[in-house]
Amino acid sequence: MSQVRLVSCVLLLLLTATAGAEDHPASVLSGESRAAAHLLDEARKAIAEQNWTEAITQLQAAIEGHADDLVPVGPRQILPARRQAHALIAHLPSQALEMYRTRTDPQARRWVEQGLEEREPRWLRKTVDEAFCSRPAEKALDALGDLAFERGDFNEAEAWWRYLVPVGADAPAHALHYPKPEIDPARVQAKLLLARLFRDGPQSVQADLAGYQEQFPRREGWLAGKSGKYGAILQDLVQQKHAPAVDRPWLTLGGDATRGLVLPAPANLTDRLGQLCRQPRAGYSLEERRRLENPLAQAWLRALEKLPDRTVQPGAAARVMSLTRAARSLCFQPVIAGGQVLVADARHVIGCDLLAPGGHLLGIGG
Repeated sequence: MSQVRLVSCVLLLLLTATAGAEDHPASVLSGESRAAAHLLDEARKAIAEQNWTEAITQLQAAIEGHADDLVPVGPRQILPARRQAHALIAHLPSQALEMYRTRTDPQARRWVEQGLEEREPRWLRKTVDEAFCSRPAEKALDALGDLAFERGDFNEAEAWWRYLVPVGADAPAHALHYPKPEIDPARVQAKLLLARLFRDGPQSVQADLAGYQEQFPRREGWLAGKSGKYGAILQDLVQQKHAPAVDRPWLTLGGDATRGLVLPAPANLTDRLGQLCRQPRAGYSLEERRRLENPLAQAWLRALEKLPDRTVQPGAAARVMSLTRAARSLCFQPVIAGGQVLVADARHVIGCDLLAPGGHLLGIGG
């Protein structure tokens, strides 16, 4: 009987809480702006009345004065006012969009030109943030994707390029895409496939690549450091990703023009790494065990002993390091590559052959 009463009480409390929730207004989140919501509502009214001048004025005020303020777009979704304003502008008819671009294009063009000249994403982002639907913003979105791809941030590159894909008819009103892009859609789709290829590997794009080649069989241009048909360039990159790594010269930053060259590891790499993991024998100090059991460390210690001593002697007066002495100090962490330890100061690069019996020092450059 007690269990029946307990269940009844729980159900009663749940019904009471549900009824109370319907009576109370929706909660207001931190950062939510009623002023920004009012501007957007006024802009929507002006759009419904086809008062394009008033609508653009209200939307521009929301972008400039309430850019990052939050405004609800539904019962369970909230977005910055700037993003909603850009989405409303993007859905304007051609006549109203042309009026907006006449107002914003001159300043946006100066930002894009400066960003491209300096290869500085800050100005390109400013164009996108403050004048997303302007004509120069299309070039800014494309360039931001290129710069992100060069940094190896393939997620960001895909996000910028995806803004240039035309919006579908079933997209929600707050969906943000660049309005009426003039860039070749085949090039945009090729760049999106390129970002996925480098991020997720060849398996992730094989099915879509076949469809792309059917849709754009003859589209061509410059892509991934090559000129030719986009589909053929992508197919070559997929085959290169599938192919095993080969011993090729390291010609430029990242190895080659694709910035993705992979060099094979030496055949005896695991044997050399295993030497670093040998269990030392008991009865020796740590330094003795390193010398006896680790040939690589042994050669490294011998190499260090041959370097001139630059430590400050106890009791010596502290003094400012001279420019000559500073130039002889290590300016980078030592690097182990190809069986050698490379140590560099401001003037020289010194190589220590770890595999040589005496750990010889080899002067590489100066």
